[in-house]
Amino acid sequence: MFSGRLNEGKYAMEQTTNTLFLEQIKLLRGNLASLTKRIDNRLRNQTNVNKMNKNSVPEEFRVEHSRRVLTLLKSKSHASEVSTYLLETVAEVLDFIDQGMNNARLELRNLSRENRELKANISYLIEKIYEAESQLASARESGAYWRFMRQLLHLDYKRNVAGDESLLWNACIPYDSLWNTEYAGFVSQTIQTVMDKISSGNMKDIPELVEKIPVREDQDKASYATVLQKIAQRCYQQDCFKICLDMLNKSLEIRVSTYGSNHPIISTSLNCLALVYGEVNEVQNATKFALDAISIMDRHLDMPNNRPLMAQQYMQTGQMLVSFSHVSEGIRAMQTAVGIWEDLLPREEDHWCHALNHMARTCNDNDYHDDAMGLGFDLIEYFHMKVHGSVSDRYPTIYEVAYAHELALQDPQIINLDLYPMGNPVYLNRAQQMALGEIAIGFACRGELKAAQVIATYLYICTSNSAPNFESGAYSDAHSTGRSETRSVRFVTPELYRVFRDRDTEKKSLLKILKKFFKVKR
Repeated sequence: MFSGRLNEGKYAMEQTTNTLFLEQIKLLRGNLASLTKRIDNRLRNQTNVNKMNKNSVPEEFRVEHSRRVLTLLKSKSHASEVSTYLLETVAEVLDFIDQGMNNARLELRNLSRENRELKANISYLIEKIYEAESQLASARESGAYWRFMRQLLHLDYKRNVAGDESLLWNACIPYDSLWNTEYAGFVSQTIQTVMDKISSGNMKDIPELVEKIPVREDQDKASYATVLQKIAQRCYQQDCFKICLDMLNKSLEIRVSTYGSNHPIISTSLNCLALVYGEVNEVQNATKFALDAISIMDRHLDMPNNRPLMAQQYMQTGQMLVSFSHVSEGIRAMQTAVGIWEDLLPREEDHWCHALNHMARTCNDNDYHDDAMGLGFDLIEYFHMKVHGSVSDRYPTIYEVAYAHELALQDPQIINLDLYPMGNPVYLNRAQQMALGEIAIGFACRGELKAAQVIATYLYICTSNSAPNFESGAYSDAHSTGRSETRSVRFVTPELYRVFRDRDTEKKSLLKILKKFFKVKR
């Protein structure tokens, strides 16, 4: 910078010197022109005087000599003037060239400075590119890991719910109050013949054989409808969907005439029809039957004896609706089931936990990651309360510890990690493991990989040790206090609590459906 200013001063001084030199040349040329003009005037005056006066020879000789001297002086003066003019022209050309060179030097210096800045920017960008490539590689590796973990959990989830279809087919049993065991024994041989033919794939004579099943009295019609549903179930298992639908429709018609159109057993028949229509990709009909089943179930929610059965049926119907891409309606049905089981805690703890985990998986599969995490929080908080009781507010849950580490990674000054220790490994039952897995997947899908990694590490530590070594003991021995109410700010720092409370949900419509489960967490 200092050398650049020095060069600028040098160029300015040279420019000033050249300008003064050019001005002096112009002044000299003007003086020479004036001198030449004076000599010419004097020579002209002398010639006029000689013409008017005739002097002696010596005088004329002197005048002639003077005239010649003036003529010679005039010639030299004129020559000097011309030379000075040429010198002025050359000086102007040189001054113009010098100005051009100075401008070129300044431009070169500016270009050199820009070149250096450009090289520095290029170096900085190259470093950023390397850093971004490193982060991208790390993110890809982490993303691949979590996709793999999600696939594993999905396979595990399928294994756990593989029996849901059989539960759907058998949901009518508790409501079939008119079932006649004597009639079942009377037609058992005919039914077995039909079942054997279906299993062998010989479907040609099935409708005729079904028509031959006798119905002795009107009181046998309800049992006959159940027999038709069992035959339909076997047809469904053999992918004979047309005969299956015929059997189900006939069974539904008999049940409506026997039990009435609003009896809970009608909803089970409608669910079976929805299941079969879903298999043949008639989603519109399947959805209609499932929604009709829900409308019937809604009329019987106040019956205390049927509440566990109704909850199971709501759960199955909700799962079907989700599979038909009606996520909101399916979640609403599952929410009703969870609400019923929640009122029956701790007796229905297993069903409640299964429903929460199923809903969390559904939310994660449909990119409602905030909602999935909220459901997982609810389950983890329930067991947290069972272990610590009334002093549970003094101990952070693992998801709060995980998010605290995520915030500390973003800004170490925002939170004190000493308040959020990982804690010793404890016994985790199957429901807790699945809930933590869904929470970890939700964190990972939101890009909060540090929090996901903390939960995954904690889950691995807890599941890779034997339960007798855990200081917390088995949760089943803890005093059951039921679900905790909405907790206060607890000891969580305001930054962490505000994030949980005010975080915008990804799908606000779904949040309205699940608002019961997302209290102060957002």
